[in-house]
Amino acid sequence: MTERVKAASLVAVQTAIEHADDPRILEVTIDLGKLEGMWALLFGRREDKQREHTRLVADPWRPLIDRDAVAAMVDTFRAASASPKPTATATTSARKPSPRRKPCCPSGTTCACT
Repeated sequence: MTERVKAASLVAVQTAIEHADDPRILEVTIDLGKLEGMWALLFGRREDKQREHTRLVADPWRPLIDRDAVAAMVDTFRAASASPKPTATATTSARKPSPRRKPCCPSGTTCACT
């Protein structure tokens, strides 16, 4: 019995004691207990499915996001494209802003002519 079911059972018993003079209190208490049990079953199934699906997604995903595997993929890509590895200064230095384009059209506007 889970903590949630125990707590619900205690509340149901307290309610039954407080309303002992009501002729239908026993029926209502039993119905609430059945409902709580159904919800516990439903949530238990849901949690099982969530665990199963998480495992089904996470198991193939973990090797893809492994730090060493990602570094190896980047190294392989750089070697294939013949691009040099970035240096410590290249990765930490700020990029220089590109120079503004000068107007090239007679109207003085900037365009893509050049």
